[in-house]
This record gives sequence, C-alpha cells and structure tokens, in this order.
Amino acid sequence: MKKIILVVVIVILVAAPLSVFAFSWKGFSWWKNTPSTVQNESAPRELTDYEKWALEKKYQAWDLAVKEKNIRYLLEDESYFTWTEEEMNYLIAKLLLKDKNKSIRELKITLNDGEMALNGYIFKPVRGGFKSVIKPVSKDKEIDIYFSKLKLNGVFFPKFVANMIVSSYTKSIMNMLYNYPDYKEIQIEIKDHKLTIKYL
Repeated sequence: MKKIILVVVIVILVAAPLSVFAFSWKGFSWWKNTPSTVQNESAPRELTDYEKWALEKKYQAWDLAVKEKNIRYLLEDESYFTWTEEEMNYLIAKLLLKDKNKSIRELKITLNDGEMALNGYIFKPVRGGFKSVIKPVSKDKEIDIYFSKLKLNGVFFPKFVANMIVSSYTKSIMNMLYNYPDYKEIQIEIKDHKLTIKYL
C-alpha cells in the first residue's frame, strides 16, 4: 500500500504496529477467532462525481508533495489542506481494494473533538478487531501525532511501541509541511467531521 495514505489521513499507520509486533501474541488461541461483522451506525453519504474528481486531484497533489518533499504542490489549492471524514473513508476503501494482501478490512474513520478514531479488522498475520484513537498535539511550534488509545481484540496494545512507529513514518512528511512559506506555527484541527491543517 502506498505511503501516501499515511500522510493524508494518518490512518493506515495502524497496520504497521499491529503487523510488526503481533508475532508476540500468536500463541494465544483467541487470536484465531473469526471477528464479527462491523456494525454500521449510519450509511455514509456518497460522494458526487465532482467530489470524487476533486479528491483524486487532492490525492495526486499530496502524492507528489511527499515523493518530492516539496509543499508547493499543496499550495496550488487551499482546499488541499482540508480532509472530510467522507473523503477519507472513500479513499481508504479504494486503497484497501488494491491491497493484494487483504491485511486490513472494513476500516472506518471518524473525525471529531480533536481526535481521529479508527476502527476495523486486521486479518494478517493474525485476526482481530482493532479500535484506536490518534491525536495531533502542538509542541514547540510543531506537531506530534500519537495514539492516545489502541486496542486489539479488546486488549490494550502498548501505545509507546505504536507511537515510535508513527513517528518514524511521519517525520519526513511533517518536515515537508514545515516548509510552508513564512512558516511560524502549524496546527491540525479536527472537528465537525473534518481535518484541517492550519498555519498560524
């Protein structure tokens, strides 16, 4: 799966800590239980054809910005710094369909109250439902992104391990964002089902 998804929604980061450290738990029989079906609280609104087209342009701009470590691709349109919950879930579903390993399924993102909640199922190398909350925190005019909650099959997963991996993935991405013209301070605002990157 492309690294860009780590950038855009900071979502697929969940897959990394679970895949890398799950081997420690293989001896436990409850890992082999087949997870139940995700219950959808409400059907998400479908994106219009125009919204899908605009989302593809936004995705391509982020892809180029990350690959070339150049923020200028994002400066072409102010809307590139805002992601809605619907856009994230549509994009994640599309990318997961391209994942030949089918390691994660039914991933759902919820944005609200300064946090990003991620719920879904991991199928490789072990099976289990996971629930996690990711929170961006401003520190010394920069942003730290970390797991504030992380559970796998109802069992708390070591957050410090996951956060070390998150940091390793996001460092170069955040450095790219810090190259904003006349940069002073950055903030990631999550509310009303939207994630917005703001420069103060």
